[in-house]
Amino acid sequence: MMLHRSTIKLLSDLISPKALERILADAARERHTTLSALDLPTLQEILKQDVYKRLQLNVPAGLAKRRVQSVLDSLEQELDAPAQPLSHQTQIATLDQQARQYALYFDWPETQRLRSVLGVARQATSEGRDPEPLLREAAELLEALERRLSEALVLQGQDLSELKAGLGRVSAVGGPKVRRLEALVKQIDEAQDARTLLPAEVERALALHLALRKQVESSVIQNLRTPLSELTQSALGESEEAQPFEVSFDLSALPQDAQERLRTLDREHEARALADLGREHAALLRQEPAQQQAFLELRERAEAGQVLGAEAIQELRARLSEAASGLAQVQGEHLATLVSRLEHLEARDPATHEAVQTARQRLLVMQGTLQAGLLEASELDELDTLVQALEQGGAGTRERLMEVQRETYELERLGRDVPGALADLAPLLGQARTELAAGQLPDLDPLWKLLERRMGEAAQQREAMDARADTVLRDYDQYRSLAGETIQKLGRLVDVLRAQRRLGALSNDARERYLRTLESAEALCGEAAAEFQAAREVTSAFGADALQGLLGVFDTGFDLDLTGAGQGALDGPAPVPLTFTAAQPASGARAGVSRVWVVRQGQVVEGDLSAAAPWQSVQDCQAQVLGVASLWSQAAALHPLRLSLDLPGQAWLVQPQADGQAVVVACGPDLVSAERAAQRWPAG
Repeated sequence: MMLHRSTIKLLSDLISPKALERILADAARERHTTLSALDLPTLQEILKQDVYKRLQLNVPAGLAKRRVQSVLDSLEQELDAPAQPLSHQTQIATLDQQARQYALYFDWPETQRLRSVLGVARQATSEGRDPEPLLREAAELLEALERRLSEALVLQGQDLSELKAGLGRVSAVGGPKVRRLEALVKQIDEAQDARTLLPAEVERALALHLALRKQVESSVIQNLRTPLSELTQSALGESEEAQPFEVSFDLSALPQDAQERLRTLDREHEARALADLGREHAALLRQEPAQQQAFLELRERAEAGQVLGAEAIQELRARLSEAASGLAQVQGEHLATLVSRLEHLEARDPATHEAVQTARQRLLVMQGTLQAGLLEASELDELDTLVQALEQGGAGTRERLMEVQRETYELERLGRDVPGALADLAPLLGQARTELAAGQLPDLDPLWKLLERRMGEAAQQREAMDARADTVLRDYDQYRSLAGETIQKLGRLVDVLRAQRRLGALSNDARERYLRTLESAEALCGEAAAEFQAAREVTSAFGADALQGLLGVFDTGFDLDLTGAGQGALDGPAPVPLTFTAAQPASGARAGVSRVWVVRQGQVVEGDLSAAAPWQSVQDCQAQVLGVASLWSQAAALHPLRLSLDLPGQAWLVQPQADGQAVVVACGPDLVSAERAAQRWPAG
């Protein structure tokens, strides 16, 4: 690859290839050379001066400098490993070998297009025509495939992490469903290590996990109506094949918090299904307004918190599949018509042979692409325009009109991968094509500048996202010594962030997932910070010796006395009451005071925090309340019904609020008083 082409490729996300090629050509001419003859020292000078100056029109100087330096480093590495010029046959064979690693993903449009491009390149080479444009497209498709695979592996890794965490919640159910889930998780884990995607297995595992989670949630509520000793027997089961939690239940009969947990599971699963449908049918949704409207309406309902139901998702899937099949048939018929027109044109005017062969190459590539997915409307329009121009025998002005027309399609293609660009470009592109249809030559420079401005904004957004990810990683290192569900969730998201941080250029879908991961991780960091501070406060308030035994239980293993249950009950998924009796008195404990508070996301949102015995100040009271609430997070992995601390002269009670999003913290001279105070809010 010539140096200038490497430069254009490396900076294609900041400046349009057309504009950068023009800058490099002008700078080379000023230095009495040409693009193809540029050597590294000359190109370094151009990058540090001309290109650096141009980049600063759309991005800050610091970012421009870093990107120029990155290109310089890459070019030096390229020269350190010089390669002998390869024949076209050798290049095709090399590209074909590289393409085989994506053979499993034959249903990806990029894979079918790559196969078609390489096939047409072989044919062009055998006929003595230049396959260089086709080889460049094949190399670009390989890069696109690697990007898609890398992004998909990050998503699969996130699913795998959640499945492993969820497996611990449902493993006590036992039976063939759990064993099947365990087998699927192992299979996906091995595939992830081998950089292989198993979408069908992931989908089955997620659906099975959802069913088991709902089974556990509903069964826990039913089983709470039975004595705890019977619950233990049911949880363990009498045989490996027993399915003790397969019960029918009326959702409306469950407590509100249980209903909400089950709805949350459904919403999460439906959101994933809708996202998958959107990616699978992206080309269709861009071309069929009616289908896009149906998809957006369903997604808006889901984002508003509605549970759509499996039937609604299945109906949408069937509708989109049927529409895609119909559109593919229409596109195939369109291509067949173009084949006939080209054959007729060549027979009528043999002088057009070379131009017809070029058009036929593109048509063959599009026919191959259509075998795995839909074509973009712009691809068909561009080819249609080319055939029409050949039929009209365009020379001179007609050729210039064709060139500008192709430029509009290039703008549309590039804008599709830049956030916000396509929406800005769409009306301007429509106006430009109207002028072209009337035989006028529109000025596209403002459109290129608009695209480059959006590219610059996207590059700055990416830098900001990476900086936010680095902050989350640093915060996690500070709080990772905490126990509890918050830090466990944060740890899984941190692993995802590290993988997303390592990705190169991002697709729109990957960028949105990166942002969502950041937002979720930052929210959990806030909760972890509150728990971290609360843990320090509670240690100060109650004394490290008084809490050491309790925290050790959460860390090392279920050494608790459970009222009404033996040790084995902890192996089941059912919530249990946790009681801890401290041997040492709490600092500042007093008898006779009963209060209750509601704590949500590390903040006291309801309750009296005024300074009164035993609390010397508002801050003193708040610190003790948040400290005790933090113990609930520490114990979350045990799924407790409530947590009580029976201290000399003072007792504390913690239990989830009915909505499942907050905890009730009560304090009294004894547990009876604390329980009475807590009755102001229903427990979950």
